Amino acid sequence: MEKTRLHLLLNSRRAQSQPHLPQSPPPRAPPGEFVIELCEPIQVKQLDIANFELFSSTPKDFLVSISDRYPTNKWIKLGTFHARDERTVQSFPLDEQLYAKYVKMFIKYIKVSALLS
Repeated sequence: MEKTRLHLLLNSRRAQSQPHLPQSPPPRAPPGEFVIELCEPIQVKQLDIANFELFSSTPKDFLVSISDRYPTNKWIKLGTFHARDERTVQSFPLDEQLYAKYVKMFIKYIKVSALLS
């Protein structure tokens, strides 16, 4: 499985004060929503998600959208997915294999490790 390095675009005060993040912060997102910037556009074939945090809740349903630019109002919805309450990597193959540079996720609890392949 090929893995792509991720760059998480955060909207918290702590993230905005970090020197290694972009100087101009991204627009504020609703709670539970975040955008991941990939190093380069890739063909998204499968979404892998995992939560290894022992004392946190596991996300149940989450919505994934993609775009080739950010910020944008035109997100392509990949789907709404249901995760099992497990501490393992869960894979979600995609029917459509589109290219994307940005991935937007909306979940109820955001302490999640996300991997795209």
